[in-house]
Amino acid sequence: GGGHLLTSGHFYGEDFLLNNEALRKPYITLVLTFLHVLVITKATFESVLASHPEVAAHVRKAFVTYTVMRGIIRHAEMLKHKRKGTINFESTAQGPEASGGEAVQAEESQSLHPLPRRTMRSHDHLKSPTTVPVRRSSDASATGAMTRSASLRSAPRRGGSVWNPRARATAFRPTPPRASSREQLNAGRREQLEAEVGGLMQQVDQAEDALRIRLGMLEDL
Repeated sequence: GGGHLLTSGHFYGEDFLLNNEALRKPYITLVLTFLHVLVITKATFESVLASHPEVAAHVRKAFVTYTVMRGIIRHAEMLKHKRKGTINFESTAQGPEASGGEAVQAEESQSLHPLPRRTMRSHDHLKSPTTVPVRRSSDASATGAMTRSASLRSAPRRGGSVWNPRARATAFRPTPPRASSREQLNAGRREQLEAEVGGLMQQVDQAEDALRIRLGMLEDL
């Protein structure tokens, strides 16, 4: 507790007491109600240590020990949560504001729990054939529909003919062009292309003749 400030062999216990991880639990901090806490700035703390060199060594040793222990505890907690598949977002605030964060930590750990990885083996059950149960009522209705359609097919019409849905479907089907008409169409296109190519060849011959005449005129000059 308090009363040991600047005493030989002791150190600033209040500061290290609030930074202790184990004392952040609510049921432990209730016991420390009457603890006196001294808050000073860094400059004041350094000036006090400079004026009391016999205390500075103890403070330095305790601070290093506490820092190392806190790092080890923090690393152990991270490894524990990593093995469980959760991430610990515990508050790093010092003092009373650090208490009460267990509920938030538990909620965040549950929300950040990773989903199980799916492998190719987990999808094998999808490849296996599955049987889909069919209701009896649907079977009866399907059987009734089949019998009705069969009776309609076999029933004679007024003209004495039997109803045939395929004949009705083929009645509206367009007839494909005959092979002779296709050949005539291809022959007409071929003749048109040959006429166009012949016209282009005549134009090329005329252009060559004109160039030869001009070359002859240039040679005469």
